[in-house]
Amino acid sequence: MTVHGYLGASVVAVCSCGAAAAQAALLCSVAIDPLVLGQVSLRDGFDNTTFGTALVSCSGGEPGATVQTCLHIGAGSGGGSSGLSPRFLQGAQMDRLGYQLTQGAAASAGGQLIDRLERDLELDATGAGTVDPLVYAEITDSGAMATAGNYVSRFTGPADVAFSYGQGGCTQAGDVNGFTVSATVTASCTVFASPMDFGLSTGTINDPIDSAAMLSVSCTNGVGYSIGLDGGQSSTATGRMMTSGAGGLAYGLFHDAGMSAPWTLAAGSTAIGAGTGTTEPLTIYGRVFGGQRAVTGQYADTVVIVIAY
Repeated sequence: MTVHGYLGASVVAVCSCGAAAAQAALLCSVAIDPLVLGQVSLRDGFDNTTFGTALVSCSGGEPGATVQTCLHIGAGSGGGSSGLSPRFLQGAQMDRLGYQLTQGAAASAGGQLIDRLERDLELDATGAGTVDPLVYAEITDSGAMATAGNYVSRFTGPADVAFSYGQGGCTQAGDVNGFTVSATVTASCTVFASPMDFGLSTGTINDPIDSAAMLSVSCTNGVGYSIGLDGGQSSTATGRMMTSGAGGLAYGLFHDAGMSAPWTLAAGSTAIGAGTGTTEPLTIYGRVFGGQRAVTGQYADTVVIVIAY
């Protein structure tokens, strides 16, 4: 009885060691591309996206077996808000820039936020195999307070990036390289203006007719700008003219409601400011001068807004 018990235990031990050896022979690792967004603009309407692969490679396994792989991606050195939505890139001035890491598509196209990326991998006849899911990065801060410069988040330690794998579950730790997400915020500005309407008038304009238009400017935080208004159809901005056929009406554009500070392209007559990353409103004041006689018609002029930064 003692011998039989010993032989039974010996058979069990041999089978267990064989399974452990087979499991130990399987080795998997993952290499993640750096995600370089390059030069990005934080103005609304710009597409700031990129993507790379997370190449999972396995070898030494059982031919035809299915291996489960699990890639964990945390907040990175830039940190992240609750639920990692968004994560942040960090600049030299400690500015933060929000972005998303997603799978399936970019965040704006409905991609799924990544904190754990799971893929099944089928081994070939040699017991090896690969799978290479895409990882998307997209800047999600439009009009952000971030200043111009370089921004980065590094994924190096196990809290930021970790990989595991196995047959039937992710139970074995695998090698994973560190990677970075980076972007360079460029100085940029956008400007919009509403039409200026002086309304209806009789043929003789005895008294001045005043109006106003709203102008909005949005520049990268900390970027200085200067906004000028060209002369429209006139050769100079101090001799503006709205026309209707051969007829014309003289008018002016100004910084102030008192119509004392002409707004032109000349030095000292432009609007000067510094960007805050948000939209800033400005008012353009206009006046059709009195003492003019005009034929019936619709008078118009087109003025180009010139912004230097």
